[in-house]
Amino acid sequence: MKEIKLNIEWRTNEYYEMNVVTLLLTDDKIETIKKSQQFLKENSDIDTIRVRVDQNCLTSDTDYKLGYGFVMVGSGDALHFIGTDHHDSQYQVETESFELGKENIPTGKEIEDYIDEWGQTHDEICAELGYDDDGADEMILGDGYFWLERFQKWFPDCTSMYGKVDQIIADYLKSKYC
Repeated sequence: MKEIKLNIEWRTNEYYEMNVVTLLLTDDKIETIKKSQQFLKENSDIDTIRVRVDQNCLTSDTDYKLGYGFVMVGSGDALHFIGTDHHDSQYQVETESFELGKENIPTGKEIEDYIDEWGQTHDEICAELGYDDDGADEMILGDGYFWLERFQKWFPDCTSMYGKVDQIIADYLKSKYC
């Protein structure tokens, strides 16, 4: 089973609501998607193929339930997920594009904005938390922050003030630079 974190839009007739979900693709669905991509490369007269996915293929912290969904396979490597909810087909979910075998990496602009908004220098965080500068690292780590040497800044490990994208960026930065 492959887990892919995606930004999605829940769309109704009146508004769009952004959310972050994890798309769960079983090995047989991944194989079908790969075969569909190969088929489209060999048959340029066909635009797209829809691969139906399991009903419980999305997980998130919302109460939305997926009725059915498809991974849209086009002639390139980019894929899209489209689905509707259990109760009323007016609720539709659409994801950003994604590719199998590649992480969904935040954009440079998203990372830059995150660093500007959440990053604090050592002096700033010591002043905020009331610590003396000497030997404060362990206490700051214990308070739920992580240090990124590359940016010379402290960041909250996770916080209720984070938006869903902020948490994805924090996790990405920790996995790449810590």
